[in-house]
Amino acid sequence: MPYIKFGVTLFGVENTPDIKVKLRVGDMVVKLTPAPNGGSDICNNPGWGEKLYSGIQMRADSSGVYRPIPESVFIYSGKEYHVSSDGWVPLIDISGGSTYSFAVKGPKHRNVLMTSTATLSTTDPKPASQNFDWSGNPLEPGDLPDSGNQDCVANTHDMSLIINRIRSTDGVDLGIADVDYNDIINAADISKVDHTLSTKPDDD
Repeated sequence: MPYIKFGVTLFGVENTPDIKVKLRVGDMVVKLTPAPNGGSDICNNPGWGEKLYSGIQMRADSSGVYRPIPESVFIYSGKEYHVSSDGWVPLIDISGGSTYSFAVKGPKHRNVLMTSTATLSTTDPKPASQNFDWSGNPLEPGDLPDSGNQDCVANTHDMSLIINRIRSTDGVDLGIADVDYNDIINAADISKVDHTLSTKPDDD
């Protein structure tokens, strides 16, 4: 079973609290074949040829780069697994040798494709080549959790979730719309999501 390490950053944040992310891993060979019954990717579930690892707990270093917390718990296929004591994430039900894509989704962020051409080792479960630095491709805010639900699209509905909570410091509201993590919902949060919408119009 292969393992990976990875580092990510968040766009436009003032503070860096611990977060949880989803890691979506796609087998690029399998994805070349048609999905059975015309199946398609589902927002909160793995799509054809994919594995989805949810609730990976991340902590930022002094440079703002988030990495998996050693020995923390994550969820795969409804069961709990652990990050290793040295911070590597086990890729359950994945074998080395094939080419995989990796995408990461933050708690209030778009799903961001980090690479589509990673070939995992068949001999060494933790090679240096599987310690990925994705910090140069920040997770962008926009897909906000509306009553705990997300649709995996950043659009004007997400903007309305911020506008309707402007100037709020309520904990529930902050969990939904404080995208820069400065403990108040204000124009800065609007500008961060507006940046996402203006640079990623395919989501709207």
